[in-house]
This record gives sequence, structure tokens and C-alpha cells, in this order.
Amino acid sequence: MQKKVDFLLKLGMFFFSILVIFYFVVGMKAEHFIINDVPYSITQTENIILSFVFALIFLFVFFSVPPFGFITYYLIYRTITQNKIRKNSKFEQKNLEYCREHLNNLSPSLLSYLDNFELEYEKDICAHILKLIYEKYISIENNQFIITNKDTNMLSQSDLFILNSIKARKINFMFKNQYEKVIEQEAKEQNLITNKNEQTGKFILQFFGLTFLTVFFGQFAIAFTIKNIQNFSFIFILIDIVLMFLPGIIMVYMFIKIFIAFHSKYNLIRTKKGNQILKNAKGLKKFLQDFSNLDNSTWKEVYTRDYYLIYAVVFGINEKIPKEIIEMLK
Repeated sequence: MQKKVDFLLKLGMFFFSILVIFYFVVGMKAEHFIINDVPYSITQTENIILSFVFALIFLFVFFSVPPFGFITYYLIYRTITQNKIRKNSKFEQKNLEYCREHLNNLSPSLLSYLDNFELEYEKDICAHILKLIYEKYISIENNQFIITNKDTNMLSQSDLFILNSIKARKINFMFKNQYEKVIEQEAKEQNLITNKNEQTGKFILQFFGLTFLTVFFGQFAIAFTIKNIQNFSFIFILIDIVLMFLPGIIMVYMFIKIFIAFHSKYNLIRTKKGNQILKNAKGLKKFLQDFSNLDNSTWKEVYTRDYYLIYAVVFGINEKIPKEIIEMLK
């Protein structure tokens, strides 16, 4: 859902930008300027270039100030953090061997999170619920989930979170972020992921470096404009525009970097143990894809199919069970 929203926002910004540029370049023609009562002329080519530059300036301002600026910051923030997360979670899949183990009965959502540090909400939550059904902490009567009286002292925090959420009937899309934090914490406690340590120092150096550049370009732009204001030329306009907007661009970048610095997920990496578990999970997925027939199984078959069916759901092999469970959650 979040990826679809991001795509639609980017698409809307792209078409709006094309319309603005077209309007400035085609609809706003100016061949003469008067500065300090002195007329100046520019060629048609210079007019097109200037119109294009002014269109970019308009778009920069439009997408930098509230309320539309928040869309820009959000999309840049999402892009940078997601790229960092993908880089950290990259996994070498060469020479994968088949795995038939139950992966120590790990939470299926934990395996999904290890893959790319994100959860696929409906699929992962349904796989987790199926695990608790198999372990008889949840029963189903008349298509309704019932919490059993089985002792829960040995359950993980994520298991308890699911049980309590079902009991309180609070499983919805707002529930995802809370659930993901529980899974992330559980992965850290089991030494499957950890945080990098060098990010803070880099951020401090970048912050002071960018602050210096902002002040420098701001002062240089003022001095350049005062010195050359009488010597009007096409090149002067372009240089002055660039110098005036560079500090603003740097400040926007700093603003986004500050928010990213507080985003803990992009700072995550898998431990040696986490990589081994993920390697086994990839091997099990390969085994289930090649040798099992679980794609059309229903949730009721979990008692005979064991954990293989649970992992078939989280690996995306079985897409039928999530639909069954989601229907019962309504």
C-alpha cells in the first residue's frame, strides 16, 4: 500500500512539473528587459533557457515550502532510507542448497523481516497467526478466532503481541508499525540483527560541512550580486540564480539528513547468525518450491503439513491461506 502511494505521488509530481515547464517555456516569452531604466535584449534561445530555469525555480519553491514541501521531503526521505535499507539487507544467493529444517520454529515474520528489514503486512501476520493455530494457542470456531487456555509462559513477545491483539480485536493497518517494532526488537534480542556504530560520526561531519557550505554560498551570492548588478548579462542571471538557490538546496538536504539520522532501521545489519538463518530460510523456500505441493493448501491442513505450510505462507508460495485468515479477521 505504501509503495503504491509513493508511486502515485511521484507520478503526480512528474506530470505537474511537465505542465509547469511547458507553460513557462511556451507560454511566457520575453525578449526585452528593463533594469535601472536601461533596456536589454536576449535571443530566442536565451529566452527558452531562462524560461526553463525560472520554471525549475518555481518548481523548487513550490515543492519546498508547505504544504507541498512535505510531500517532497517524504518522498526523498523514503527513497534515501529505502536505498540504505536495501544496501544493508543485500544477501548473496549464489550456491544455495536445499534446507529441510524447521528453522528452530522461528516466527515466520522474523524470517520475513530478516530478508529486507520490512514486513509484508497481510502475508506475514497471517503466517504468524497460522503458527499460533498450529501450536494450539488459537482455535477457530464458526470462522472466529478463539484464544485457548494453553500456558503462554514460553511464548515470544511477538507471539504474545499477536494473541493480545486478536483478543482485543485490534489487528488492522494501524497495527503494522507496532508489530514491526516488536519483530525488530525480537531479532536484536536473538542476535540476528544489530546496529552499525559509525553513523553518528559521519552525520556530525556532514552536518558541520553542509552548514559551512550554506553560509559560504549565501555570502558569496550576496557579494557577487552587489558587484555585478550593473553589468547585466545572460550569464550573470544564470550564475546569480544558481548562487542564490544553492544555500536553499543544501538546507533542504540537511533537513532531510537530520530526519534520516533518527531513522534506526537504515542503520541495521544482519549478524553472522542472522545471515546463516536467512541462508537456511532461502534454502527451505527453494526446497518447498521444488518438492512440495502447498500452494493450494488451506489453513486446516497445517496440522498435517506442520511448519512447512507456515513457511510456505511467509515465503509467498501459498497465497490462499492469507485470504482465508484475512476474511476471518474482518
